[in-house]
Amino acid sequence: MTTVTTRTVEYPADGLTMIGHLALPAGVDRRPAVLLGPEGTGLSGVEPTRSPSWGT
Repeated sequence: MTTVTTRTVEYPADGLTMIGHLALPAGVDRRPAVLLGPEGTGLSGVEPTRSPSWGT
């Protein structure tokens, strides 16, 4: 199984600062990542706990 690092990130969207959850596999070379952005109601507790498995 691949080691995945997760962190909260801020990014601009429509003039606002949004907060998302980023999951990155270990390594220094280019690899895919998963960025979870908020829905209309925002991120719940479910997305951050699932995203490490999505990044593998």
